[in-house]
Amino acid sequence: MDDLDTIHGERIYLARIPDEERYYKRYMELLNAGPVLSGTGNEPHTLEEVKELFAEWRKDEGNMTWGIFRKSDNELIGDVCLRYGYEEYGNDGPEVAIMIGEARSGYGSEAMRILLDYVFKEKRKLFGKQINIINLGLYKENTGALKLYSKLGFEEVMERPDIDNGKVEIVMQMTRDMWHRAKAI
Repeated sequence: MDDLDTIHGERIYLARIPDEERYYKRYMELLNAGPVLSGTGNEPHTLEEVKELFAEWRKDEGNMTWGIFRKSDNELIGDVCLRYGYEEYGNDGPEVAIMIGEARSGYGSEAMRILLDYVFKEKRKLFGKQINIINLGLYKENTGALKLYSKLGFEEVMERPDIDNGKVEIVMQMTRDMWHRAKAI
């Protein structure tokens, strides 16, 4: 989806990634970093594959992908997205996914918080409806991500095998009510 609001946090902001070569190259660097590859289970991407990903995302009405930019230097440090159609979760909520190039910096936590505030804002409609639940899947060995999502208030609902690679995937969910309760604490 090409039309995205810019969402501001304290140290970062979420915005559409510009359709420029330097951003494709930077995104490829982030995507091909060791921790990201092991966390996603993907193979390294070429520049052409990254360009194709961006083109697909911009056309896909079931995908909202924001770049995560550091405010201090406007550097692209990752992305966060809401999307439909990648996994089946048994409810009408989208999947959320994050890719961050600077682990343990607090940027991932801030990006997820400002995205959840944005999604669960009263009366906000995304994909033509109010979102009341968000899903995610992560590999069990991705302990940093598991800790982040648990800290934010996501709850584990099941474990399942990834049929592509045999790894154990944890499925977590967050509802609108859970988010507002977690923020009140």
